[in-house]
Amino acid sequence: MKEKVYIKIFTEIIGKILLKKNRLRLVVFNPKQEVIVQWIP
Repeated sequence: MKEKVYIKIFTEIIGKILLKKNRLRLVVFNPKQEVIVQWIP
């Protein structure tokens, strides 16, 4: 998932709840820098 999308979705209440309950596995990346920003196993 792109970093911009991650920030937009997971700063919302529902996104925070999903992260808190460990319901998602994500790899967040920055396509311009071509780096992984965050990895949630």
